Amino acid sequence: MNKGFTLMEMLAVVLVVALLMSLALPVYRSVRFEMRRNQAEEAAIKMAEAMRTYYTRTKGGIINNSFSPLSNPEVLNSTACTNVLATGIPHRSVEGSLTISQLFACGYLSPKDFQNLPFQFTANGRGDAYGCLVTVTGLARAGQYSGKNFYVSRKMVIAEKQSDCE
Repeated sequence: MNKGFTLMEMLAVVLVVALLMSLALPVYRSVRFEMRRNQAEEAAIKMAEAMRTYYTRTKGGIINNSFSPLSNPEVLNSTACTNVLATGIPHRSVEGSLTISQLFACGYLSPKDFQNLPFQFTANGRGDAYGCLVTVTGLARAGQYSGKNFYVSRKMVIAEKQSDCE
């Protein structure tokens, strides 16, 4: 009796493995998408809270701009906190809008919350016409994230539509 597998047995095993992979891969992708989206939602809420805290502590410092952690990783590693007092709290001496890098440089945000997220985060310090503080947009090169937007309202709630911000 010969030991080993026949060609038919090998093909059957390959077929079963291929079938299992075809069922598991879409589930894996959707779980990964939801995980990234949840991370982006948490990061956006942290950004909105940091913007509020910064505004309060600086007596009016407004953050207005956008960044993508994948395209602008230098923003995450900013170290030039503008006009820090001995207490470590920046004070209002800069007129106009500041950038998101101030939130990272002054310690209001942690880079680990934003690393490798395939989204663009846009801060609107005063809240736009609808009252959205942060807008998160999926990047086109990230495939399924493209065109997937959500917003953080002034009440720190995730909104699916811009008009849902109050």
